Amino acid sequence: KYLVPNRKHNASDAPLPLARYVNAVEVQGGKRLLFISGQMGATSDGQIAATLPEQCRACFRNIEAVLKDAKMKWEDLVKLTVYIKSAPGGQNASSVQTYRNARDEAMGMN
Repeated sequence: KYLVPNRKHNASDAPLPLARYVNAVEVQGGKRLLFISGQMGATSDGQIAATLPEQCRACFRNIEAVLKDAKMKWEDLVKLTVYIKSAPGGQNASSVQTYRNARDEAMGMN
């Protein structure tokens, strides 16, 4: 059916995607590659966290849940692409630092 065997992942500890896609697709064959779909700052029940720090932590919990579902760890992560929506009042620099703090905490870089 597929040229390269793959496995779809929707982690039970992460919210389901909002459209017709999955949280991640793992490519199997030789080496395992996991392509994780965009994760939002939502809790596992789909509720958007109230504050930016909570949203950032929720996003990283969701990424970790998808990694765990694929039996992978942070050390297996190759690349992150992040989009931070502009904060009201031009607080972009502090928003980026909030994201970095959450990333470092999630990945054990503190």
